[in-house]
Amino acid sequence: MNWKRFAVCLSLVLLVASAGAADMKGKTVIGIRGPVFVPLFGGSDFMLNNVRKQPFQIGWDFGIEAKRGISNQFMLGITANYLSTYDDSTRTDPSHVALNKSDHAMGKLTGMAFGLEGDWFMQPNWKIQPYLLGGIGLDFWKMKNLVTKTTHNSSDFNFKVGGGLVFPITDNFTLDAQVKLTTTISNLSQSVPAGFYGQSTWKYRADRPINGYLEPSIGLSFMFGGGLDHDHDGVVDGKDNCPDTPQGVKVDKKGCPIDSDGDGVADYLDKCPNTPAGVKVDASGCPLDSDGDGVADYLDKCPNTPAGIKVDANGCAPDADGDGVPDQLDKCPDTPKGIKVDASGCPLDSDGDGVLDNADKCPDTPRGVKVDSDGCPIVKKIAETEKITLHINYATNSYEPDEKSKHQLDSVAERIIAYPDTKIHISGYTDSRGSEQKNQTLSENRANGVMQYLESKGVHKDCMTAKGYGMNPKYYVADNKTEAGRAQNRRVEIVSVK
Repeated sequence: MNWKRFAVCLSLVLLVASAGAADMKGKTVIGIRGPVFVPLFGGSDFMLNNVRKQPFQIGWDFGIEAKRGISNQFMLGITANYLSTYDDSTRTDPSHVALNKSDHAMGKLTGMAFGLEGDWFMQPNWKIQPYLLGGIGLDFWKMKNLVTKTTHNSSDFNFKVGGGLVFPITDNFTLDAQVKLTTTISNLSQSVPAGFYGQSTWKYRADRPINGYLEPSIGLSFMFGGGLDHDHDGVVDGKDNCPDTPQGVKVDKKGCPIDSDGDGVADYLDKCPNTPAGVKVDASGCPLDSDGDGVADYLDKCPNTPAGIKVDANGCAPDADGDGVPDQLDKCPDTPKGIKVDASGCPLDSDGDGVLDNADKCPDTPRGVKVDSDGCPIVKKIAETEKITLHINYATNSYEPDEKSKHQLDSVAERIIAYPDTKIHISGYTDSRGSEQKNQTLSENRANGVMQYLESKGVHKDCMTAKGYGMNPKYYVADNKTEAGRAQNRRVEIVSVK
C-alpha cells in the first residue's frame, strides 16, 4: 500500500468532513437501501451431493429503514430487508465472489431480515458523518429446491455490527454508504430435513450453507422533524439564541458559545479564560490595561502611569520623593515633601518670577516684574493719597512728553503693571494765558498724550482715564501773574482711583 497516498486521501476526507455537521437529535429518518448482500459460509464441512461446496452467490438486497435521533450522536431504528440469491451447482470454489445468476442454480434462497439497530456518530460536528452500528435481528429464510420444486423454512436470531459514512445532500436528504455484518447467534426454528440441502438439518450453524452475510449498501434517506439547525451546533434554529455559531464551537442549551468565566467573550475566542468575575476585558477576553503598563486595571493602584514607565506589581512607578512624578521622569528627584511640582517633578513657580510657589508671598505677580526674595514686586503700588505731578516741556505743536517726563512715566508704568488692580486718572491743566477754548483743548491733548505713552509701555488702557480741565481757576496751584506761578499751573497730574 502506498501509505503517503493514503495519508493524503485521509487528510482530504477529514478536511471535507469537518466543514459542516449533521444534526440528529429529535429527527426522524426514513430511507431505502440496497442493492446486494454477500453470503458467508463459516463451516468447513458443508457437503452437497458428497462435494464440499461454497454454494451461494452475491445476491440482491433491498430494504427500508426508520430511525429516530435520541441525541446528536445516537440514533435508534428498525430495518426490514428482502434478500434473494441462487447457488451455483457447478462451483466448489467460493461462489460468493460472483454476482447473482440462475444459470446453474439448483436452489434459490430468499429471506426477510428484520433488525433493531443503534447508530453512534463519532464526530457529530463533521459534515460527512462517520458512524458505527450495532444491533440484533431476526432472519426468516425460505430455501427452494429448483429440481424437486420443494420448499423449506428456517428462522434465526442474529447480531449485527458495521459502520458507514453519511453524506448530506440537503438539509433533509442524505446518502449513506454502509457495510454491515450479520452473524447468526442461534436457530429459532427450521423445517429443513437432512439431505434436502446439505447432509444435516439447518439447526446448527456449521451444518448450514449460510450462517452470516455482509451487506455493502448505499442508502437514500429523508430526514425530518427536530427543526433545522443551520449552524450545526445541536440546537434547532427556533431555540437558538446564537444562530450563527462557528462550526465546532461548544454551545450551551440556548445555542450560544460557552463563556466559562462569564466575561462576555466566548471560550473559543478567550485568550484569558480564567478572568475573575466582574473584571472588564478586551475583545480577546483579557483584562483591560488602560495605561499599558502590564498590570491589569483591576489590579492597578496607579491607573494613569505614563507610557514606557517601569512599574511594580501594583502598577505603580517608583517615586522616591513622593511628589507624584515617577523617578524615571523626575528632573528634581529631591523635592521636599508637600511641595507642588510640575510634570517634570520640579517645584512650581506659577507666576514665573523665580520664587517658588511654596515661598512666594505674591503668587500672581505679572510676568516680567522684578520681585524681591518673597516674590513680591520691588516697586511700590501707587497709593490712593499719592499724587504724581508732571511739568512737561512740550515741543512746538506737540503733546508728547519730553525725555525727563518719559523717565518719570516709565517708573509709573512699572508700578501700575506690577499691581494690575491699580486704576489711575490723568488730569491736564493750563495757565490763564490764551482763550478758554484753546486752553481746554490743550489740557485734554496733554492728558491724552500721557495716557498714550503709558499704554505704549504696557499699561492697559482700561486701567486709565484722562481729562483736561483747561484754565479753570479752582485748579490753579500758583499765581498766574508771575512766570514761575504760570509754570506751576501748566501741569499733568496722575492719581490712583478706585
